[in-house]
Amino acid sequence: MADKNKTIIELERDSKTQMVVMCLIMCVVVAAGLFLAVYFNQIKMTSEVTVEAKKVSSFEELAELNNTMLNDNYFLTSDIIINEPFVLGSKDNPLTGKIFGNGHSIIVNYNADSSIIYQVGKDGKVSNLEVEYKLATSEITENFGGIVTFNYGTISDCLVTYQDSLIVNEALTVGGICALNFGKLENCICNVKFVENSTQLANSRIGGLVGVLMENGSIENCFSLASSKLIENNDAVVENGQLKNYNIGCVYGQKATNTQITNVYTIKSSLLYSDKFDTNIVWDVRTEFIDQEFYYNTLKLEQSIWNINSIDSIDLVITNINE
Repeated sequence: MADKNKTIIELERDSKTQMVVMCLIMCVVVAAGLFLAVYFNQIKMTSEVTVEAKKVSSFEELAELNNTMLNDNYFLTSDIIINEPFVLGSKDNPLTGKIFGNGHSIIVNYNADSSIIYQVGKDGKVSNLEVEYKLATSEITENFGGIVTFNYGTISDCLVTYQDSLIVNEALTVGGICALNFGKLENCICNVKFVENSTQLANSRIGGLVGVLMENGSIENCFSLASSKLIENNDAVVENGQLKNYNIGCVYGQKATNTQITNVYTIKSSLLYSDKFDTNIVWDVRTEFIDQEFYYNTLKLEQSIWNINSIDSIDLVITNINE
């Protein structure tokens, strides 16, 4: 009887122990559930919050950034007109933050003598921006890119157009978008007509997208509408309508060995031949094939970013560049 009672006591004790263990397990489960709920809710909130960025709505606000370290995020709230010599940043103060154009334009309304941005750092980015040069660019005395001189970061979804010629009078590295590209150039279009002084071509590196594609640099999903004209057309420079071994091309003027070019297109242009044997470039796209399908499906531009509804206006750009 004593053994039986002992067994009952032990069973009751075991039952209480099991209840305590179950309560502990339930507490752990509830706590874990609350943690996961909070964790995933934080992820959801983070993904829904728009990146914090400083608004830039005027040239004065853009110029004021030179008084700060360029490591923030910035977004344009309106088109910006530049009427005087200006460059954002320097070698000692590169853009390591991000500039979001939000589809707005930077309009260069003077005879530009320098790039808009001196250097984009490794973590820097410029995206969704249009840059328009209204006047002939003939005062360049240093390496020049339509957006940036030295790019170590990313230039994405940008359009650069030159209403007049980009004139190269000195031995320089010049690119329609970037002078020296160590980083990424993606989803970009450039419409430029170069005019070169033939006596300076031997030491120049000129490209419709980049002057030089540097080691580890890349160009992807881009379109060059570049053409060229010589100030002085002489036999020392041209033979049978082609340049003699000069570093001037539709996409790049010169490139390093370890580079990447993917899904890059050009239209037929004269006197742009340094990259003509590059099999990574699709050459001489016929204008009748340049339509919405080409931009969205072939070039792979995002419809949410690029508003290409008027094919006539795009054809007009192509017609003007070939005149």
